[in-house]
Amino acid sequence: MSSNEPFPTHTAESQPTSDGYYGTPGIRRSTVGREAWTGTTDGRSLASFLGVVSLALGAAELLAPRRVARAIGLPDSDGTTTLMRGMGLREITSGAGILANPESKEWVGTRVAGDLVDLAVLGFGLLRSDRPLRTVLASAVVLGITAVDVLATEQLAEARKSPTREGTIGGASRILRGITIGCLGPCP
Repeated sequence: MSSNEPFPTHTAESQPTSDGYYGTPGIRRSTVGREAWTGTTDGRSLASFLGVVSLALGAAELLAPRRVARAIGLPDSDGTTTLMRGMGLREITSGAGILANPESKEWVGTRVAGDLVDLAVLGFGLLRSDRPLRTVLASAVVLGITAVDVLATEQLAEARKSPTREGTIGGASRILRGITIGCLGPCP
């Protein structure tokens, strides 16, 4: 490795492990001689974790909407209960979609959209909150979860762009079609 290269480069003869990596977790080979940092192997683990979190949160919002509303400082009313149940159905739908398709950045993206809805509800709820500190804390938690949701979406999008071991021969890009132009004499 030269002093100006942050990661070692590999030749076409280098062989990746069975998961498409060259011995260093989180570094995926994008082309011969170039590496890309993804932070994790491909984002599926984080997406699956977020799917389970969605199911758990959705179940709580659906089965105990008044308790959840009280916990985040929203007023106890029939409208809040209906809203919490609707948000619970949204979370369950997102969670089931993510767990059924852990490589789908679109399903994880539904969590990002849901987080924006949650932040809007918490913002309006803060105006009528009996316990504004709880509502502010809940908003901070949702902002943190939004960052994780965006990270998972980006990891899945990057993994979708990166070649996999199945799509390559010996770790190099697979050539689907080639054309030789202007070959005189013995051609390679």
